[in-house]
Order: sequence, then C-alpha cells, then structure tokens
Amino acid sequence: MTVQISPQKATKILQHFFKGMPQPEIAKKCGVNQATVSRYASRLKADADDIGIIAAAKEYGVMHEVDSLRSLATELYKNKLTADEAKEGLAIRKLFDSLNVLPTEHKALIKAISKLKNPGFVPAAMKLAKLEATTGKSYAQIVSEFEHLSSEIKEAEKKNAALKQEGEALHQSIEELTTAKNKKKDELQHLEMKAQQTKSALEAELAKKMGETKLTLDRIEKLETMAEALDKLGVSDDKLAEYLKEHQELEELGIGWENFKTIVEGMKSGK
Repeated sequence: MTVQISPQKATKILQHFFKGMPQPEIAKKCGVNQATVSRYASRLKADADDIGIIAAAKEYGVMHEVDSLRSLATELYKNKLTADEAKEGLAIRKLFDSLNVLPTEHKALIKAISKLKNPGFVPAAMKLAKLEATTGKSYAQIVSEFEHLSSEIKEAEKKNAALKQEGEALHQSIEELTTAKNKKKDELQHLEMKAQQTKSALEAELAKKMGETKLTLDRIEKLETMAEALDKLGVSDDKLAEYLKEHQELEELGIGWENFKTIVEGMKSGK
C-alpha cells in the first residue's frame, strides 16, 4: 500500500533531493522510507517531461531550487566549465581549505607545486637545505635577509645614480670653466700681442724721431744729466730751451761741459 504524505513534506523531500542529499539521508530526515523518496523523485522527473521543468517545479514547490540550478548552469557556461570540472574544482577548494590555504594564496601555491616538476627543483632544494645547515638560519630568515639586501642594493643603486648625475654636472662645470679659461687665455695672448705690436710701433716711432733729431742714447743720458744739474740750479723747464741754445753756442765756441755750470751760475747771479 502506497503511503500518502502531505504536499509540504513532498516539497521538503524534493528540496533535499535538489541539494544532492543521498536518498537514505533524506528519508531519515523527513521521517519516511527510501521508497517514498525515490517515488517522488521519479514523479517529478516524469512530470517535468510531460509539462516542463518550470511547471513541475511550481507544482511541487521547488521553483527556488530549480532557479538556483539554472543560475549555477549559467555560471558554469560563462566560465566554460562542465559539471565534472566544477566538481573537481570544488574538491580542490575543499582540499585547500583543509590545509588552511587562503583563496588569495591559491595561485602562489599552485605555481610552487608546478615547480616540483622542474628538473632543477630537487638540486635547488638540496642547496637550500645545505644553506640552512651551514648558516643555521631558516628559509624564512634567509629570504628576509635576501629581501633586506635587495632593498639595500636598490637604495645603493639610487644613490649611485644620484652621484653619477652629480658627477656629470661637475664634469660639465669643469668643461665650462676650462672653456672660459681658454677663452681668457686667448684674450690675454691677444692683448699681449697687441701690446707687443704697440711697443714695437712706439719703438719704431722713437727710433724715427731720434733719427730725425739726431739723438742717441748717449746724448739722451747726457741731456738727462744736464736736466738734473739745471733742476738743482733752480732752472725751470720753460728756460731749458734758452739754456740749450746757449749751450750749443758754447759748444760751437769750444767751451766744454765742465765750464757750463760755472757759466750758468754766473748768469743766474747776473754777473
């Protein structure tokens, strides 16, 4: 004899069924036998074939569960996953959870595991073990020191770049100073050459004038001596021409320089 159950209990049975709960567990949870669970599950499938899944879901009160399954199917389709692939992914997720691996660490862990297939992984692991043994430091400490050294290297590189920039600026300043120095040197050489040309021109002019006036250095020295003597005697420059004329006349008369002072003193005294 078929046991009749209330529509509410039938709905509850099918809700658990859509959740994927095993039939024996559904029967125990709803207080019915397993055959009843199987019968209602089969009836829902048959009605779905006859009137459609939406109408059957509404009739049995499991529309929410059907919508959830539809949403799940849509997400699987968008991500190009099959139900079996989703099942495998869920199993992997549960495995990660059991190992206390956070979702944000999944990619890093998978990448690390993939390196196990690399032929160089085992030798690298052995080197790490030896390094830990020789240094007495753990992997975490070694990595921490490496990161610290990497940070120091980056800082040193920044300082080196700054020093290089300063060096380039200094080199440029030296070049500018050298250019300015060479320019001043050229200007000085030009001035020296110009001064030499002026000196040569003056010397030539002097030589020409001395030639025209029949002056010699010896005569100039004598004239200087005479000028000093006249200055000591209080003879002004405006009177010099007069004395020179008189001296020339004396020279023509055969009176030497030795007597000139006496004559001048006589002229000064009015004698």
